[in-house]
Amino acid sequence: MCRYYHRDTVSYISERTLHNRFKGNKSKEGEKMSDASEKMGQAMLILKQISEDTATPRNIRRAAIQAMEALQTDEDSPAVRATNAISILDEISQDPNCPLHSRTKIWNAVSILETISD
Repeated sequence: MCRYYHRDTVSYISERTLHNRFKGNKSKEGEKMSDASEKMGQAMLILKQISEDTATPRNIRRAAIQAMEALQTDEDSPAVRATNAISILDEISQDPNCPLHSRTKIWNAVSILETISD
């Protein structure tokens, strides 16, 4: 089970549910929306690993959760959500207390999110 914070509540979801949420709809939005949703799902799985890693400092885990929340909002387009998450992740990747394994995962998530465009 995955534990992540969504606004003021704590929610528990499985990796399969997380993957299904970001699979996308291929009917009207076409392949582009599906591709963006799939990439956001991949980034969410990486961020979930960071947020659950107890060897990672609390501020890094908190920022990973904030980036997950930025990707989950339905108010903006996928590119805007990806950009918001990238800005959060870029800031924490420069933290000197960030362990190397977490920094590598952050860079992986950022590289996936950078390919999302409208």
